[in-house]
Amino acid sequence: MHIELTNHCLYIEPILDAKYASRAVFTDRIAYSTKSSTKWIDDTLKRYYATNIEARKYHAKFHFNFHRLTPILFTTHNGFLLFPLPNKQFKLNNYWINLSKCYAFKESDVGVTIEFTNGTFFDVPVPLTVFEKQYTRALFLNDQYGKFIIARDNRNLMNDSGKIVYNMSNSNE
Repeated sequence: MHIELTNHCLYIEPILDAKYASRAVFTDRIAYSTKSSTKWIDDTLKRYYATNIEARKYHAKFHFNFHRLTPILFTTHNGFLLFPLPNKQFKLNNYWINLSKCYAFKESDVGVTIEFTNGTFFDVPVPLTVFEKQYTRALFLNDQYGKFIIARDNRNLMNDSGKIVYNMSNSNE
């Protein structure tokens, strides 16, 4: 059975269990999966968004020059964007944090303590500098996609004749 990852997901973490490889903590429940966190995200993208994780990574690499640990945007409608945090213990099974649910973070003895919008806390064993870099990249990607959506919607509303007009001129000229 496939469990859909939605905007209510706070984070996905790798776990050491004989039956499961990862778990997703939602605002109201916890879901377990036999797949790695990255595979779980890939399957959700394929099933519900008609794309895959490699296509999202390629787009971010091509347009924004992100080469490793690329944040993955699911949809711009509700701001569902997960950003990865590297995990040395599980090479291909990263932590994934939902940007829209991340309220605050601070350095702790474990690494970084994240506070979510519902008041829960989560400790991630990564250095603060790594977390800040990934958080900044996720904010940048979310901002750029938001600007694209606004520009697209404004472009569609500009034409009064009922036809969509596309401006093909180079704006740098």
